[in-house]
Amino acid sequence: MSNDAMDKLMGFVMQQLGISQDNSGGGQDGSGNNSGFSLNLNPQKVAVIAGILANVLEVQSILIDRTQLVQIILQGSLKRKTPLDDAMNVVGCCSFDQVMQAMLERLS
Repeated sequence: MSNDAMDKLMGFVMQQLGISQDNSGGGQDGSGNNSGFSLNLNPQKVAVIAGILANVLEVQSILIDRTQLVQIILQGSLKRKTPLDDAMNVVGCCSFDQVMQAMLERLS
């Protein structure tokens, strides 16, 4: 990913989070960060945040083991749904007989 594209993605994420990218000293502590914490975002973190904000990624499960290690499993698809996908979701809940009858009725 180019630096320009990364900067645009970072700006989008920061805007969605309501965090100003201006670090000119305008924050309450003089650091320019109004939220009271600093962000240390790398490209992978920005991609995950953007995926969640764009509804491309969703949490599949959250695992916590005995040592308090947390694993969050995200799942998503980059494929955009087409009208055919939506139609197949509707047809998928019908029996084969219902689908065939509907097709025959449309042909006659």
